[in-house]
Amino acid sequence: MFKKTLIAAAFATAGLSLGPTHMAQASDGNCGYYAFAGAFQNYRSAQRKARRIGAVAMDLDQSDSPNAGKGYWVVAVGPGPRRWAKRQERKLRRRGAGDTYVAARCIWG
Repeated sequence: MFKKTLIAAAFATAGLSLGPTHMAQASDGNCGYYAFAGAFQNYRSAQRKARRIGAVAMDLDQSDSPNAGKGYWVVAVGPGPRRWAKRQERKLRRRGAGDTYVAARCIWG
């Protein structure tokens, strides 16, 4: 649990490669704001939580975060505008996601 929290925190605090006013959809990925609800080393665990709270399991190896850690999966909803992602974060909490946060990222894959 502690390791998951550390990875999620590193992902949340990593520097952004694109500013919020310059977010755009890349040809092979998606950039924007995401509502995050956990990080897992195991895809099945991430997928199980994602199904339970109405989110998606995403591969961190496919993100722009230099501190994300190899082999981890995040449970998230996005991308979208910041205001939309904040609404999604509240929905995830109401569905029992626990700790959640919103961050701007690019995730490919």
